[in-house]
Amino acid sequence: AWTVLSLKKSLRQKGVNFILGYFDETIEHDKWGLVSPKDHLGHIQILAQKVLENKEFAAIIKTQFAFNSPSIIYKNNQIINNAVNTGRFIELSNTCNNSARNNIYPMEIGLTSDICVGGAVGGTASLEAALSGTRSVLINEYYLPSKWDILSRKNIVFLNFEDFINGLYKENKWLSDDSDIGDWSSFIDFYDPYNNYES
Repeated sequence: AWTVLSLKKSLRQKGVNFILGYFDETIEHDKWGLVSPKDHLGHIQILAQKVLENKEFAAIIKTQFAFNSPSIIYKNNQIINNAVNTGRFIELSNTCNNSARNNIYPMEIGLTSDICVGGAVGGTASLEAALSGTRSVLINEYYLPSKWDILSRKNIVFLNFEDFINGLYKENKWLSDDSDIGDWSSFIDFYDPYNNYES
């Protein structure tokens, strides 16, 4: 069985310097659905390609539903299979009581990762990761309106997934510690006023 510490240690031993956690909310197969299989596959392939291109990069995939794991729905995709074989493209999934829901907590992915990214559709997994103290980003590629001001915050919300991923590695180094990309610390108390554990 994996733990946050054991997985992070294992990836570091493989030479990984940057771990990205990826959340999906759902994939909708009907013609009125928002998150299409094509869009979802596009994200997964971008991550798989990044894993293949850079030995210092790892991606951890956490789907909302176990049946949407990339190894299940894209089992014949060679790019994804090659990425899985590196040991740096990891799917984490756990179900119980015959439930289809993936019971891995987003916070577990957050504590393992250097940054997490999820869709603005729903967005609660990304929020949970941010509450764990991890950098967390939302992708609003469908230009969703929201009453939450979070969707207007610079360096928290991005409109293009590929541009965001490519922007993580610049001038031969990963995202610096002083970057504010994915940093919720200045307003996280709005979402959890007890996050500082004061009574």
